[in-house]
Order: sequence, then C-alpha cells, then structure tokens
Amino acid sequence: MILRKLADAIKEQNWSTVILEILIVVIAIFIGLQVDGWNEGRKNQQDIEVQLSRIADDAAALIVETDLLIVDFDDRIARAQIALEVLNGTPLTEANILAFERALEESFQLNEVEVDLPSLDILMNSGDIDQVANENTRNALLALTNEWRRLETIIEHIRSLLDIINQDIFRGISYDIVDLDAERNSGAEFKIRYDLDKLRADLVFRAALSNAARMQGYGRSQTVYARVALKAVVDSLEQWTSP
Repeated sequence: MILRKLADAIKEQNWSTVILEILIVVIAIFIGLQVDGWNEGRKNQQDIEVQLSRIADDAAALIVETDLLIVDFDDRIARAQIALEVLNGTPLTEANILAFERALEESFQLNEVEVDLPSLDILMNSGDIDQVANENTRNALLALTNEWRRLETIIEHIRSLLDIINQDIFRGISYDIVDLDAERNSGAEFKIRYDLDKLRADLVFRAALSNAARMQGYGRSQTVYARVALKAVVDSLEQWTSP
C-alpha cells in the first residue's frame, strides 16, 4: 500500500508526499528493529537469569559439600595429632588405637573439594558474564572463578608435596589383605601393619606424618576460602532475586 502511494507520488512529482512516505517506511523499519532488539535482549536476560538460578542451586549444594569436607578435615587433623602424640610416647590403648591407625592410613590421602561448577563454566565461556546486570553479583561470580583457578593450582601443589611425603610414610607401614569378597564385588579389606617401636625411633617417619598433617590443615584452609567465595555468590544472587 505504501509502495503504491510512493510510486504514484513520484509519478505526480508530489515530493512532499514522497518524503512523507519514505519517512514512514524508515520509521517503521527503525521501530521494528528496536522491538526485535528489545525482544532479543529480554530473551537473553531471561536466559542469563536461568543460568544464574542454576549457579545459585549448584553453589548452595557445593557449600553443603564443603561444610562436610571441613568437618572431615578437622577429624583427620585431630587423629593426626593423636598419632603424633603416640609416636612421642603416649601409650597406645584401646581408646586411641583406632585414631592412631586411621591417621597413618589417611596421612597420604587428600580429601579435597571438587573444583567443578559446570553452570558457572557455561556462563563464563559464553561471555554472558558481561550481561549480568547486577554489579555485585558479577563481581562475586568473577571472584569465585578466580578462586576456583587458584584452588586448582594449590591442590596440585599439595598433591605433589604429599607424593614426596608418601615415600617416607610407606617406609614405616604396609597393608595386609584380610578379606576379599569377589562374588559381591565388595573389594578387599586391608589391615595396616607396622612396628610401633620402629615408628617411634624413626624421626624421618615422624616428620613425614607431621608434614602430612600440615597438608591436611592447608587443604582445610583452602576449602574454607572456596566456601567463602561460594557463599558470596549465593548471598548476592539471593539479594538480587528477592522481591
């Protein structure tokens, strides 16, 4: 309809009508582009809000895991202290033998926080982090990402140190298989074997156990830092989304 009017106006050399019709077409196109852009922006923002909701749920679940992990670290550190006291001369009794032997078994193990938050990775890799409107939330997400990267590096460092410590730990203890139930796929149960007098006389072993306990404390502190970063994200998202 508009094109027909425009053609007729050009034939009649009615230039005011030509200009008016062209302006109408241009304005209509502009408004259409603006509406499309607005709709696309709204859809993108909705997608981001869905991603942020997933991040909040995943982070909250990971906080629960880190809380349990911190308690486990505390238990391990306490058992390591008991083991060191036994090596320093405290009598080995029925009350402390389980803690002592578990400390020897745990000395070369690292119970670590799982550095994995796929929902956050998706947001960061897609570049949508820049579209997060709330500055506090955006900063909290960036801080958590940086903490994750730092934690990965530190965990690798702890592992490498434990590998060195293990060489001295294993010189004083060994394991015997005491049960193997292959039919039920329960795997093997092991009994730790050691000579307490030799362990007490082995200063290198004692130092290794002390260093292993220190690594557990180091792992605990890093888990606490990770939890702080996770909590900052959860709190920021809750404040942003609260009515």
